[in-house]
Amino acid sequence: MIKFLLVCSLLITALAVRIGPSPQSELQVQQSSLNSFSGSANLASFGIRAPVGSDAVMRFTDDGVGSVILALLAETGTFVIKNDRQNLIEISQKGEEIVMGVSKLKAKSLQYFGDILYNDVPQWKLIVNENYWQEPTGWSINSISTCGGVNMLGGFAILAGNENSKQFRNIPPHKKLRITATFHFIDAWTGETAYMKVNIGRERSFEYVWTERYDSTQATNTINICGAHYGEGKFSSPIDITLPHVEDNVSILFGTTLDQDPQDESWGISNLSIYVM
Repeated sequence: MIKFLLVCSLLITALAVRIGPSPQSELQVQQSSLNSFSGSANLASFGIRAPVGSDAVMRFTDDGVGSVILALLAETGTFVIKNDRQNLIEISQKGEEIVMGVSKLKAKSLQYFGDILYNDVPQWKLIVNENYWQEPTGWSINSISTCGGVNMLGGFAILAGNENSKQFRNIPPHKKLRITATFHFIDAWTGETAYMKVNIGRERSFEYVWTERYDSTQATNTINICGAHYGEGKFSSPIDITLPHVEDNVSILFGTTLDQDPQDESWGISNLSIYVM
């Protein structure tokens, strides 16, 4: 059994220790040089009061291992938890800032509602991710498929010359928007163009933010990944665009200039993500 020694060393004018049947069931230490308690005590509250200008300190010591100190620093009003080597946690007087001095932080879950900064630089916050492992909702066409090893919205014989759009609502406050996705060219494209639009124009009209052309007739040594017997010379193309944006909703539209049967040329998108900053 590990034995902990509680040492409270606070210099004030009188010693007052109260444990037991008092109405407050409270232990207060107002002065001690080296008072040791071993065993256990059941307390409703435990208070330490230091004189003006002095730190309020509680030290937990394990024989032969080290110690952990909890202290309220008089000079700054900062609450710290430290070991014999460094400060582990520092909490500012008003609780507006917490500094972690640990090399690794582990948590079962972590929620945040403000900004994340790295070296004082704001980081993108992921608010939407659609991987199309299951059929989504809200798109003009919600059908999904698998091409090779990729799950996608649309795909062979589903999307060709038609457009597919969706409005994303309840976006948290932000100033910039980042949209990433992967566009997939399937089968016999012959110089047609794929595009993405976002409703950032005047009166929230759609504007082109990404385009890419593909001609399978100019590709050699292609691989037939899925669909018809045509090989895919350029199967995947990444999309990553950033734009100013402050509205609480955004509409995204994907389309192409394809004009043939979707059994001959088609397309899909995978792994759509939206970030804000």
